[in-house]
Amino acid sequence: MAIRHTSTRTPASRLSLLLPPGLLLILLLLVPRAGAQNLPDGFALETVRATTFANEPIGFEFLPDGRLIVIDRDGDVFVAFPYTVGSLKIFTVPDITNAEVHRGLLGMAVDPDWPARPYLYFLYTHVDTIMHIAMYTASGDLSDPGSTNITLSNRFIIVDDIRDDNDIHNGGTLRFGPDGMLYASIGEDSDPCLAQDLTSLNGKILRLDVAALPDTGTGPPPKALITPSDNPYPGPNENERLVYAWGLRNPWKFTIDAPTGDLFIGDVGAMTWEEINVIESAGYAGSNFGWPQYEGTDSLTEPWLQCGVGPLTPPAHQYMHNMTSSYSVMGGPRYRGASTAVTFPSHYEGDYFFMEAFGELATGGMRRLEFDGNGWVAADSVPGQPDALNWATGLGFVVDMQMGDDGAIYYASMFNTFFPRGIYRIVATTATGVHDAQASLTQRTRAVPNPARASAGTTIHFRTARAPAVTMDIFDVRGRLVRTLTATSPPGSIHWDGRTDDRRTAGPGVYFYRVQAGEEPGAHGKITLIR
Repeated sequence: MAIRHTSTRTPASRLSLLLPPGLLLILLLLVPRAGAQNLPDGFALETVRATTFANEPIGFEFLPDGRLIVIDRDGDVFVAFPYTVGSLKIFTVPDITNAEVHRGLLGMAVDPDWPARPYLYFLYTHVDTIMHIAMYTASGDLSDPGSTNITLSNRFIIVDDIRDDNDIHNGGTLRFGPDGMLYASIGEDSDPCLAQDLTSLNGKILRLDVAALPDTGTGPPPKALITPSDNPYPGPNENERLVYAWGLRNPWKFTIDAPTGDLFIGDVGAMTWEEINVIESAGYAGSNFGWPQYEGTDSLTEPWLQCGVGPLTPPAHQYMHNMTSSYSVMGGPRYRGASTAVTFPSHYEGDYFFMEAFGELATGGMRRLEFDGNGWVAADSVPGQPDALNWATGLGFVVDMQMGDDGAIYYASMFNTFFPRGIYRIVATTATGVHDAQASLTQRTRAVPNPARASAGTTIHFRTARAPAVTMDIFDVRGRLVRTLTATSPPGSIHWDGRTDDRRTAGPGVYFYRVQAGEEPGAHGKITLIR
């Protein structure tokens, strides 16, 4: 994770800076909770899952059928249903050490070919002061959106020699790219010059090919088996051949832009600067982001930091931290819309969102960058934005943020501090493509019954001012169009019989609807179908 702490033991550990994790958490718990989330006009925050079942939810992924997999820093793995109370702990990853806030079960990824390849991948700190990347095989109801029957077994260790001598700077993200490769972010373990040592896996983004891993055995495999042939560093060391990028301090969270394969990395700074580092996959030949000789574009002069190996790549964006409003960057997604009920207005397309995780004692400040043709710059404020720096505030202690297939931004809040821990999403409440975020929403809708049995369906009631015809689109949680229905108005209603456009009965799970009446701004909502 990205929390810093102070130590007087060595010059290198002094770079960790600031409050000990335990004291920080005490302070967070003592501060009165804020009740409001501040979003720009035309946006809303929805609770996807209030994780009362998880102690410290640190990551999440959706299965293709819409079920939610949530991991707890303590090592527990849950399957949950969005927008309902149903959930089940299905597994506890063994041999985890989690006594310090930077340690524990840190990252998780679902195989992109699920359920044909029924594998979950985990990144965690091991009791033997090393970090593991491991694969587990899932069995049970792998495609039933209404079932919690998933079992994990057959641990296969992929990598087991990542140093974890110190209790901070472990990184902690696993993501699959559109190329099918597994990417992992690893911190420099509070040993800065490891980031400049290509024989070490610390202070790096790793890129692994897991397609050829066997279904049997315990691992780890020869590193040649998991080394992509097109990684940027050819060796001679086997660790070097796994490296995708280096010179990073604590790349706590990163995301991969699905259309391009570009990486957006939040690298937590030490003294003055927080960094956003961008890797453009087209023509990529490797990047050294400069830590510890450079933090941001500042050259550090301390003798023990002079281990940089050029050429160095500057950050795409940097900002100062000041112990209050700016403290630890958490990399988020590049916005990519979808033709769904909750798509952001079109001028957000391609913008980059990230969190200042500890800003104002972890109230949750989300920030936004846009590409101006030359580089990534702070985006102009929009109506209702809480301040010039933050696009949104009051979102909680955000530890994971991802782009949803439905056009919403999803995030996990880990601690019950200013905001209850859980999984949330930010949606647009204006019609797709509406540039004016202050457009009024004249339609009001409700679905009755909700939840509804798929065999009986549900009726969506609406009221609109003037449009003679109303169209309703229904989408699944992956953003795929399920059904289009029409009705006359005003007033009126549309009955969905629980079937798809090809007349099949829709499976149990969560669905979203968008009601559109002429040129009026659309309204949206969600429906839960049960057996």
